[in-house]
Amino acid sequence: MKIPKFVHTLGQIDDDLIASAAAPTVRVARPWAKWAILAASLGVVVLAGVIALPMLLGGNHKLPTDELPTTEALPLGNVVSFGDLDRHYKDQDVVGQEGAFAWPEQYKTTLEKHHYIIWSLREYLTNTVPVRSEHLGDRLGDYLGYEVRAIKGVDPEQAIAVKIDGVYYNYRRSAEYYSDQPATLGELFDRYHLSELLELDRFSVVENKFDVKGYYALTDDAYILEVLASCRDAKMIDDTEMRYDTPNDYLSFTISSDRLGVHKVVLYISKDGYFKTNLFAYSYVYEIGTEAAGKMIDYAMANSTEKAAEPYEYRLAGTLIKVEDGYAYIDDSIMCTDPDQGMIFRVSTEDLRIRRWLEYEHAGVDVGDLVVVTFRGGIAVEDGNLILDARSIVEAHLSGGDAYVPE
Repeated sequence: MKIPKFVHTLGQIDDDLIASAAAPTVRVARPWAKWAILAASLGVVVLAGVIALPMLLGGNHKLPTDELPTTEALPLGNVVSFGDLDRHYKDQDVVGQEGAFAWPEQYKTTLEKHHYIIWSLREYLTNTVPVRSEHLGDRLGDYLGYEVRAIKGVDPEQAIAVKIDGVYYNYRRSAEYYSDQPATLGELFDRYHLSELLELDRFSVVENKFDVKGYYALTDDAYILEVLASCRDAKMIDDTEMRYDTPNDYLSFTISSDRLGVHKVVLYISKDGYFKTNLFAYSYVYEIGTEAAGKMIDYAMANSTEKAAEPYEYRLAGTLIKVEDGYAYIDDSIMCTDPDQGMIFRVSTEDLRIRRWLEYEHAGVDVGDLVVVTFRGGIAVEDGNLILDARSIVEAHLSGGDAYVPE
């Protein structure tokens, strides 16, 4: 398959902007989330041509010159954050492998084999979001030997928890099963019990549609939810009706919720009076008015603290130096402004999502390769720099100029 050349133009694009842009509006029924889940379950691998490290790793903060090693030849770099761990990396691109193939049956996880289930004559799909034990409700029965439980505060017709390989995963009904769309913001909140389930925390400030001015965390979201509750009569609108002739400045909240079955989806409040979210596969837009929007924006800015950018997923690049004793070891020296400050990280190969990249011949990952590990759980430094909740390990290449994809 011929892969086109890509030019590195991503810059510092926030993940919630990408997620927001990806969500279709309700104007056209395009079940993108269901397709994406199906593709993942079948093992269809479509990796971004430009992984663009360190731009999307968790920050792109330039190192001040007094923090650099004294060697003049070393380039100005970036501070890249992996949760509680910061690394000083060179200003260079990492280009990920791109491919499209289906994993053989023996390399599919149990969750991928059961990406959707039929329960009580209803179809449920998983977004691979684990449900925390404190949110588990009554046992509802079994599905093919897998325990099914309710999720506290959630109607079982909307979502259930299914125990697979020792973990309860959220299985959610698609928005498609409703014959009607929530015509008002109040109907949207009532349908999904958002007054009880929605929590707002991290957000970014965006100007002129894409210019991110900063990242923040709310100290309390009660007032914002109260203002939203006063907008119950706000009407759903077609996305194309939004006033694009004015600067589209807004706050973009990132939402993760095991009970709603979402990981870092988007909810934004725009200064020109719109509420928009892709919480439920489609992009719902409501016109709440500039007064209500202004109240929420002013409150958020006055009751928050500035934080570092938080990516959708972490990505660590380095050289795969060995695979033994149930772990793959990655040395990130090649990425560091000072190679002597390189660290060795490890990722468990007991996890099939990692082992298949190393074993399956068409995946093409070998010792000595530059690789990128994608993960969500941070790094346990106290446990030998163990990478937590790793999702993939793919071959990559460094690029000094235009980004390119190996064919």
